[in-house]
Amino acid sequence: MLAARRNLNDPENAIIGAFAGALTGAITTPLDVIKTRLMVQGPANQYKGIVDCVQTIIKEEGPGAFLKGIGPRVLWIGIGGSIFFGVLESTKRFLAERRPTPKLAQCCTNSEKK
Repeated sequence: MLAARRNLNDPENAIIGAFAGALTGAITTPLDVIKTRLMVQGPANQYKGIVDCVQTIIKEEGPGAFLKGIGPRVLWIGIGGSIFFGVLESTKRFLAERRPTPKLAQCCTNSEKK
């Protein structure tokens, strides 16, 4: 397992959060397209299910249709990841600095007993 050599500063945490969010947004865009198509089909039930939805999109629009909206999605989730991760790490550091140090358990030895 790799361990950090130093604590990251706030801008570094924000950049890592943005990258993680953007990557997640890009990878899950095809799933979001499928989910959105199934949700907006309404009572007409254009699709019979997930597999039919995927097949219909490929047949009618081509595989590129699964990446529709990737730009705004990556931007939006990237910004959210930056804010979330930056705030999370700052809060963890803030709380760790204010944590009271635990007192050592005091044990009585035979010489201390009277």
